[in-house]
Amino acid sequence: MRTNIHAAREKAAQSYFGALNLDSGNVHLERIEDKQNAEQMTHVLARFQPAHPNSKIAIVWDNATWHHAKELRKLFEPGQIFDTITLIQLPPYAPDHNPIEHVWNHSKTAIANIQHKTRSHTFSAFENYIPGRNFSYNFESLPVTDHSSDLV
Repeated sequence: MRTNIHAAREKAAQSYFGALNLDSGNVHLERIEDKQNAEQMTHVLARFQPAHPNSKIAIVWDNATWHHAKELRKLFEPGQIFDTITLIQLPPYAPDHNPIEHVWNHSKTAIANIQHKTRSHTFSAFENYIPGRNFSYNFESLPVTDHSSDLV
């Protein structure tokens, strides 16, 4: 006879903004308190940018719909609030080219098999795992792409 154990679980998600310092390997982590959208990203960047004065900042974005929001994009134009930040737009389906994705994967793997009482404990475990650790990212390990056939 087989024993079945039913676990009443709810799906839950928490979004984060992370910035990896490629020199030190440290990560600046910001919790996104609501849905990922242009408004929330504006709030996150308004907290992030002053925390790193005199730093060269490049943000790697994938193709999330809110990454293309006109009102957010305008904030990166010359003379605007985020004009010192360089945006790097990834091609579709290229998450391996984004250094922070490696941080997310490593961190989720590290806490995945630890059962926490509540989802907030799980989120806290994730948030507590990242600070104090160094994450290395090697651009040389990325596959070389031949661009000779690209249309421009």
